[in-house]
Amino acid sequence: MRFTYKIFIFLQLGVSVTCYTQTSNDNMTEAEVLFLNQPVSSKTHGNTVQYNCINTKLTGKCIKYHNDQWYTFTADGSSNLYVNISGQSCRDLRGVQLVVFSGELCSPDTYDLIDCISLATQDDIHVALRNLAKGRTYWLNVDGYLHDFCSYRLEVSHKPKGFSSQKTNLLDQFYAKENGNKLTIQWQLPDSLAHLASETQLLRRHSTEFKYVHIADNPFQINAFGHMEKSYSYTDEVFQPGTYHFRLALPLNSEELLLLDEIEWTAKASNLKRAYLDLDYENNDELEVVVSDASSSKQLDKFTLFYDPQKHSSFPIYVDRYLGEFKQLEVKIYNRDQEHTAYHYIDLSTLKSVKFR
Repeated sequence: MRFTYKIFIFLQLGVSVTCYTQTSNDNMTEAEVLFLNQPVSSKTHGNTVQYNCINTKLTGKCIKYHNDQWYTFTADGSSNLYVNISGQSCRDLRGVQLVVFSGELCSPDTYDLIDCISLATQDDIHVALRNLAKGRTYWLNVDGYLHDFCSYRLEVSHKPKGFSSQKTNLLDQFYAKENGNKLTIQWQLPDSLAHLASETQLLRRHSTEFKYVHIADNPFQINAFGHMEKSYSYTDEVFQPGTYHFRLALPLNSEELLLLDEIEWTAKASNLKRAYLDLDYENNDELEVVVSDASSSKQLDKFTLFYDPQKHSSFPIYVDRYLGEFKQLEVKIYNRDQEHTAYHYIDLSTLKSVKFR
């Protein structure tokens, strides 16, 4: 008699550690049992791929196997279950990958692909599992994507946590207009959402950041006729050049957070005012940079810079956020390698800088 199982495979990132040992569930036959609503913590470090139990032709370019782990759980008859992945601590920003397929235990020829999803952040996500068969055993596989390493928490639960893993196509319109360093995002909601939720949320992530930041709540508005307004907009202003990713999310009354749509926008340096600092350090010196109001010494920004003479000898400080509020900035640069401190002062009326050692 042959038993058919549905197998859910999740692939994801990893953290940077120098020495690794395999986890006990590196092999499908030793999969860790997950109990509903009880999260477990693990990491992908040191594991290997059980190639006789995967089907690379089925997943195609969506998956790059590297260091997988296996889990198993039994459905309890609930109409919906959710796989929640949270607390990722990863070396690189590759994104969680999800593959869903059905088939027999370690028999790749019997697998039938249900879904394959690639993400690009370390945000908490959930995957909705619909219409599972009561009492049936299901499998999960977590993998470090593109040779990355990650620690994480994993849970099969009755409640979703974090973003939905797939975009839900509920919007009538979604678009954006650029104006210098500002982006106005506009969207239209259907009437059908009026009784499912009370607001949308807007989130933003710079391409160098690992997670999204919540920047605005957008409550549903009711017009004079007692109907929900359909059209909404939000204008965001950025103060650093680069590529930004925006997400519009819908928190349902059922506690599920749906991803409605996404948009990518590149803010040009030419649209931002800046002053330049003359820097001269050894290659790869670690510099701690602190920007303060020169008058009150109030700290305004802080970041670390690994000095590259090809890129940083004339280093820009973008000042749009400070204009109109401050007259002069103090930029303190501490060289951790040489244990030396230098000070630069920027006149915000002329954008000229002077240096004091």
